[in-house]
Amino acid sequence: MIFRLISILIFFLSSLPAGSPPDMESGRIEGFNLEAPPAAFDPAEFDRIRELGAEWVSVIPYAFSVPGQTEVWFDSERQWWGETREGYTQSIRWAHEKGLKVMLKPQIWIRNQGWAGNFMIDDPHEARQWMQNYERYILQCAEVARDEGVELFCFSTEFREMVEKYPHLWNELIDDIKTIYKGPLTYAANWDSYRNPEIWSRLDYIGIDAYFPLETSDPPDLQKIMNAWLPWKKEIIAFSKKLNKEILFTEYGYKSVKNSHHGHWKEGAGTPDEEIQALCYEALFRTFYPEPRWRGGLAWKWFLHDLDHRRAHRKTGFSPQGKAAESVLKKWWLR
Repeated sequence: MIFRLISILIFFLSSLPAGSPPDMESGRIEGFNLEAPPAAFDPAEFDRIRELGAEWVSVIPYAFSVPGQTEVWFDSERQWWGETREGYTQSIRWAHEKGLKVMLKPQIWIRNQGWAGNFMIDDPHEARQWMQNYERYILQCAEVARDEGVELFCFSTEFREMVEKYPHLWNELIDDIKTIYKGPLTYAANWDSYRNPEIWSRLDYIGIDAYFPLETSDPPDLQKIMNAWLPWKKEIIAFSKKLNKEILFTEYGYKSVKNSHHGHWKEGAGTPDEEIQALCYEALFRTFYPEPRWRGGLAWKWFLHDLDHRRAHRKTGFSPQGKAAESVLKKWWLR
């Protein structure tokens, strides 16, 4: 009898999926979206992230599509190391070894267009063909998320037009993901379309890439920027209450250029200004940290490799590395 019970127990344990993610713990999600590095990097880079008080990183293996076409290219030898299965798997392992939690966040880059928000395939048959190709990419990520015990899977990012027109395809994709990955799921909606997706009921968090334009008079100051947040915050929290789900800023951040809070797509290259970037982080944290329905978020972004590329983005890019904004992040994350 005892032998039979032991045999049943062994069979049960062996049937569990490898690397099943632990339940999400309470507390804020605080950390960085990572750039997929072009080559393997020194895992000690994660120590610097931990020193700022971050407990999470978002690993982003990009794939590629062409406007109006059904192909999806991913895990190719021609891609950067961090975009391949080998690279993003190893990045996840190193992050976990350093005590960081991981959100896996696959994204599509549209050739000659960049942003996926305007990507559209009008013909429903071709749209389904594209989704079948896209699903191969996403389910590979789901397998890695399962096997590596990833704590959160953000399965798609900013497909504003496609999600609105073909919600049934995205719900079918969610069903297929759930056969593989059993942990928490979210989707990264662009700031101007998070109210549209018909998929939130299937997910654990309302994910928003929170680049909300914050219009202020000149010169901007902390109070003006916080006041500009108020109508957006009211709308976000009302939506959270309506769906009874927490809000997660899957991305947030500001370029270090003058008036970047007005919207990074408006300011172009801009005049370098580290102080406005730091001021915007301070305003965001003061606005949302008191709000219990806000789970936190991951700042955009942190470079793990290629110092020359990092320096090229040093003066005006989104990264807070080595800028005044670093001290703001550290103050809030180590509070």
